[in-house]
Amino acid sequence: MLRQDGFFDEGSDRGTAPKDWVKTPGNAVIEVKAKDDPNRQKIKTRMQGVERIDIQLDKNKTGLVTYDNNMAYYQLLKSAWGKMQYKLQQEYAKDHPGSQNTKDGFVTLYIPKKYQPATVSYGASGPSMKYPDLAYHHNVSFLQLRRVWNFCMAYGKKNSDPKPLNDLIVNLLNLEPGPANQLAENFLSTSGAVSADDRTLLFDRITWMGWNLVEGPPSSHRHDDPGESFDDFDTPYLDPIYSGRMTAIKTLAGVIDNMTRQVQADKIISASLTIDSTASNLSGETYQGTVSSLRAAFLGINSFNEEPLIQFDPDMWEYVIASGDARFRVRR
Repeated sequence: MLRQDGFFDEGSDRGTAPKDWVKTPGNAVIEVKAKDDPNRQKIKTRMQGVERIDIQLDKNKTGLVTYDNNMAYYQLLKSAWGKMQYKLQQEYAKDHPGSQNTKDGFVTLYIPKKYQPATVSYGASGPSMKYPDLAYHHNVSFLQLRRVWNFCMAYGKKNSDPKPLNDLIVNLLNLEPGPANQLAENFLSTSGAVSADDRTLLFDRITWMGWNLVEGPPSSHRHDDPGESFDDFDTPYLDPIYSGRMTAIKTLAGVIDNMTRQVQADKIISASLTIDSTASNLSGETYQGTVSSLRAAFLGINSFNEEPLIQFDPDMWEYVIASGDARFRVRR
């Protein structure tokens, strides 16, 4: 949350996204490209479930190449899923009613299916893939955004200088200069002077501004999600109309990372977000240069701060099997 003293806390709450942003429905996602399909045509997937595996317990079959019916495969699966066998068996039985006898000399194990490519569909007669629960991904991460806000707040309190915070509010959060300046002054001069409603507005905007968001598969279904670092969507398969926007965003992310390294080296930041606004270093010439770079990067976003998020574009994504795990990643 954004506290009364003007700083973001260490919590993970991300506020509320605008109600008019509707995620692309799963049944509309019909042209995800398969990496190993030479024609990059539509693909279908086998959704997650449970599968039954019958393994012949032959101690002489210990090869590790295919794991077909041998002790090594049994030990591997038993180690991974042994404690969940009852639950997995019950899930399997729901989809496969009837007797499930195990043959003599074999042992049965139940394991979760992974998301895997199934048949390739070259027609256009209907959806080739149903994919629920798309997500909004930040370019500049949620952590990076809160760090730069907290830095501007600490710098402003130390130097009685509202300009960096004011520029952030105007250029990144798209508030008018008059109200933005008043908010910055109130944050820096009197703790608690900014209302809860205004703090909620700022919190939601720093989290959910469209210029910083790209719709795609959720993090749990991506090989390449960077977590709390910059998520680079500047791929050749992104629509060229977004090239200027991506350049400005990458510049902003780079300046924030430089600032972060600086405050960490000077021990001004004591945790992921907690910045010491009394640190004497904040008054030095070095940080004046940091502030100049940040303000220039904020201004670079200004012409894009009213743009909506980039909706799901199947050309930007590919479905890839890596180490037996099939997920999406940004197509490079």
